[in-house]
Amino acid sequence: MKKITIIIPIYNAEIYIDAIIQNVLNQSYTNFELILINDGSTDSSQQICETYKAKDNRIVLLSQVNKGPAAARNIGIKLAKGDFIGFVDADDYIESNMFEKLVSIAIKEKTDVVISHFKNFNKGSTRYTVPKTKIPTNMLLGKNKIKECILKSYYGSLDILIPALWNKIYKKEFLAKNNFFIDECRVRAEDYWFNFDVFKKAESVYVIEGAYYHYYENDNSIMKTFRENQFDFFLETQKKLKTENLKLGFKINSQEFYKPFIENTNEYILMAISQKGYLGAYKFVKKIIRNKEFNQAFKKVVIVKWHIIFIKYFLKIKVWIFSYLIYCIWSTKIKNSRN
Repeated sequence: MKKITIIIPIYNAEIYIDAIIQNVLNQSYTNFELILINDGSTDSSQQICETYKAKDNRIVLLSQVNKGPAAARNIGIKLAKGDFIGFVDADDYIESNMFEKLVSIAIKEKTDVVISHFKNFNKGSTRYTVPKTKIPTNMLLGKNKIKECILKSYYGSLDILIPALWNKIYKKEFLAKNNFFIDECRVRAEDYWFNFDVFKKAESVYVIEGAYYHYYENDNSIMKTFRENQFDFFLETQKKLKTENLKLGFKINSQEFYKPFIENTNEYILMAISQKGYLGAYKFVKKIIRNKEFNQAFKKVVIVKWHIIFIKYFLKIKVWIFSYLIYCIWSTKIKNSRN
């Protein structure tokens, strides 16, 4: 019976960790090891994990000073004894037969990666959506299909099933052969790039039909946290994708390629205004809206919303203050709509 290693990074997760550990222990697929990495928690997470470890010898518990989830997951990858590796976030939920479904396909199809659909829950709600995918489901994808159906979406509207770690299992032999680890230097998008590298090398991928992972959106998550240097990461992503495409050879659609960059940057500017205030954010935002790459990308995207059309126009004629004022008005409307 093949073994799977399940890795959970933990940081101040005392209100979640009891449930998710029990959730894993109740899996219908029983041949697993559960590696818990306490990433410098200051709450009772360590004590909760120790209690479970004492009861179940399938649990491995390690502690480290806070280094972030990427470093924690890498420890799990290095120590994994399973034939397959899966990741779970401490504040999410997995259905009792998730790993049974994933492992059975991995064994049957002898594939490098198996992907599950997932249920997306809003914070504090029992309602969920199952995001739609364009990746063929219930069929084995070879290298050509992986390139066309998965890697190509990095250059447009990224398919919702691709970037996360938690809705997949990976063949350990495949990860070890290619020396795959998660980039610990990144604050965000480390999963995004890990999977990009994985899919470039994968010989086969399989997407199963069911949605077995429950992802809970959290306003306090790192994805919704304002960081001063985030725009630099947006620029780096654009540059790296262009560099990678020299080998991949995709014909890039400018509208599809630059639209996510513009949308992400606009959202980041609005976050900056919300965090710093209208006056405090001006110098910070001005550097962004005067950025050459940002302006060139804006020119290549067709805009339909009037406020963004005006922003685009004032950027074109280099009247930065007017572009900024429209961002401020936009920010005010968002704030008022939430009150």
